[in-house]
Formats: sequence, C-alpha cells, structure tokens
Amino acid sequence: VTVPIPQTEEGRKIARDIGYNPYSASYLLGRIDVYSSDGKLKKKGLVKLHAPNGLAVGRDGSIYTVETYLHHGVQKMRLFRTRYKRAPKRYRYSLVDKLLKFPPTGGQNGEKSAEWAHAGIAGTSPYTCGMECCGAQVTVDADDRVWCHDAVVYEVKALDSVGNLLLRVGTYGNEDCKGGGGDKRLPGTEIVCDPEIPLARPAGVAVLNDILFIADQFAGRIVRCKLEYAEVKELSIGVED
Repeated sequence: VTVPIPQTEEGRKIARDIGYNPYSASYLLGRIDVYSSDGKLKKKGLVKLHAPNGLAVGRDGSIYTVETYLHHGVQKMRLFRTRYKRAPKRYRYSLVDKLLKFPPTGGQNGEKSAEWAHAGIAGTSPYTCGMECCGAQVTVDADDRVWCHDAVVYEVKALDSVGNLLLRVGTYGNEDCKGGGGDKRLPGTEIVCDPEIPLARPAGVAVLNDILFIADQFAGRIVRCKLEYAEVKELSIGVED
C-alpha cells in the first residue's frame, strides 16, 4: 500500500517546499508498506518517496508507482514553466509527475533508488491535493507491459518493463463523441474533430488479454479498446515422432 505525506503541521510545512527540493532525502515523507494477505504488516517503508500514488507489482516482484512530488496543480504549473521550457508545449505540464520502477528489494532514496523513471503521468494527486485530482492508476498486464494514465493530455499509455514508451492511446473527446472517427481533423488545422478513441479525463485503466478498458471520469463512461499489433509473424513448429 502507498502511504502519502502525513497530514501533520510538519508534513504540511514540508509539503509546501517539496517542489523546490525534489531530490532531498529529508523530504521523503511518503512510503510503500507491505502487508500479508491477512493484513499484518510485513515491511514498513520498503520504498520511500515524497508522495507516492498508485501501485502495481510485476510478476517478478518489481514495484511500480507514481511520484507526484507536489501537493497542488498550481505548483506543478509553476515548475513546468521554468524547468521544461524545451519540451513540446502540450506535454510540459505532464512531465512533472513520474512513473518509477523499483526492484523487489525496494529503495530508500526516492527517485535515485529507482531502476528507471518515466516523466509524464499528469493529473495525479498526492494526499494534500484535496482529492480533486485523480489518483494514479498503474497496472501491469500479462505481457509485463505497464499501463498508466496521463490525464491532462487525454491519454493512456503503455511502457515495457525497461521503461520504453510503446503506445499512446486516446485523443480529446467529450461524452458526445462516439469514437471510431479515425482522428479526423478540421481542414487546414491539427484539431481533431472526430477522435478514434475519445477521452475527456482518463482515470482508471485495466487490461484483460487484448482488451484495454479506460474509465473516463469526465465523460462518465468506460471506453473499451481492442489491442492489435501493427506487425504479426507466425512461426511453424515442427513435431517429431
């Protein structure tokens, strides 16, 4: 389970400064604890972070979580305006929060202990955000692909187990969009008027076999997508008598 910033005066005081001290060990107030199936605490603070949100565990015991760092979207906006000037404008706000992978043994030094970090999990909420933002949704499918949402750019995306971005799914579309429009654009613009997979605010994500399910918070619906491969190769297997 994730245990975010404690709601104490000390915790709130430190939280106000977290955005400006993102790598200081003294600010690692959040943690991931491990419990047995009968609810007994087995390991406290297996992973220590600023404000972890969302949790998934791979088949090999690897730990995936989102480091949200800051406690409110306003501070995130201040940060991306100064730190991510060279990033594409659409993704600057998205780059503040990060998906982290830790080994089964955990990590005690925040992001520095992670095997890899993927920047771009926007719209996630640490404990002190007031809960108007979505919680981070992280899941690992049967092929060890890691799925997460990037809410403010209307996407769900998949990464492989070593942190490579494999796929982005979704384009802005409200509850009136039915989907299947092939991301048709207004003539002479880059504005998508008929999205293939419309998302207003992706909040939850789950994968079953080759089906991707996305909970769209603002549209109030579940979007069901079929996953297909651009290239398929078949191998014949010989059987000897």
